[in-house]
Amino acid sequence: MSASLNRRDWLACCGAVAGTLALPRGAHALATNSDAALVRHLSEPATLRLCFNENPHGPPASAVRAAEAALRRANRYADQEEFDALAALIAEREGVTPAQVLLGTGSSELLGLAAVALLHEGGELVTADPAFPHVVNLAERIGARIRRVPLDLNGVHDLDAMAKAVGPETRLVNVCNPNNPTGTILPSDRLNAFCEQVSPRAPVLVDEAYHELVDAPEHATMVPLVRAGAPVLVMRTFSKVYGMAGYRVGYAIAAPALIDRLRAHQSTDLGPAPLAAANAAYRDRAFVDRSRRLLREARELTAHGLDELGIRHIPSHTSFIWFESGPRRRDLPIWLNARGVRISWDVKPLTGDWARVSIGTAGEMRLFLRELRGVWA
Repeated sequence: MSASLNRRDWLACCGAVAGTLALPRGAHALATNSDAALVRHLSEPATLRLCFNENPHGPPASAVRAAEAALRRANRYADQEEFDALAALIAEREGVTPAQVLLGTGSSELLGLAAVALLHEGGELVTADPAFPHVVNLAERIGARIRRVPLDLNGVHDLDAMAKAVGPETRLVNVCNPNNPTGTILPSDRLNAFCEQVSPRAPVLVDEAYHELVDAPEHATMVPLVRAGAPVLVMRTFSKVYGMAGYRVGYAIAAPALIDRLRAHQSTDLGPAPLAAANAAYRDRAFVDRSRRLLREARELTAHGLDELGIRHIPSHTSFIWFESGPRRRDLPIWLNARGVRISWDVKPLTGDWARVSIGTAGEMRLFLRELRGVWA
């Protein structure tokens, strides 16, 4: 069920994604056992983690094997050849050169590097609001001015308003596609035209953390603009569809000059195990296809359950759903946490009328709907 949203209703997006490569002990049982076993695990608060947009089906077995083998060299730093191998693999698939790929400790590090590299001397960031907040948070800390452009009433980036917000002091434009927390996407022709119009005035950062989860034909990556030489930065992560949130591997694709600007501020390195796991996972297309299918099925199940409860929500293309809880249910995260379901990372009352739930397994989402029904009456 789609919804037109009042801009006052937006909830600030969840904080930085966190997680572990292996599911916690209780969550592992949730992901593998029957619904009856799931009920038993709900005896303790916050057993069911639906707050970080983690992939309940990952990581792929191929990545686990590669990581285990690499752990035998845990006393050593990764060789440059290991970085080069993964960068070359990504570059080949995306049709760019390895000089246009920068690896980082999750896309969060790379988003932060973009903020620091492009805004440390001052200037202005133009961003959709709400969107994943990492770039905004870093920009604020280093003293950049923030121009927030509200999403439209359907939870989609207002590209016309964003283009108008770009001025002579703008040093970076932030686009999250698919958007977190709303799960919406921008048609590729409109986003492409926006980037072509705006990027000559200020680099456009396109956060594509959930890109691999989208099935809609109107969605496409902005990497072709990078290949064409446009000042566009595309950010991706292994935390979502590849199920490797705990290993913190991400990558940026941009022109070599932009990559060099980000690299100049980088101070962390990946280890052998994360690099080996990412290399294996990136090749495991069967795992990606299976994850997409299972997450889509669980998302559709959840959307249908919300419809049955009469709860407004935005049609999502990702591994989470943004739904209206209403002003009377600001304590929804607390109520659900007491029933063993965690939808908010800090378990505090909502600051708006909307909430986000991550998509788990089909069994987990049935239990989420059951517990939600219990507090919705």
